[in-house]
Amino acid sequence: MPQLANARLSGDAFQFTFPGQRGHTNRVECTTNFVDWTVVTNAFGTNAPITFRDTNILLNGWQFYRVRRL
Repeated sequence: MPQLANARLSGDAFQFTFPGQRGHTNRVECTTNFVDWTVVTNAFGTNAPITFRDTNILLNGWQFYRVRRL
């Protein structure tokens, strides 16, 4: 799993970055119970860092995130 970095609440959004890898898809998932994971988005191959922003964090409440490289 890619390592998440720079996780922070910025205004009304929660954001973090993770390393991309050309030719690979990274799937961002979230959960509230560590059992049921929901796909939030897919980030497609790049060699640059990828920034994920969840602008619904105040509506959905606190969640846990992970990034899986497919």
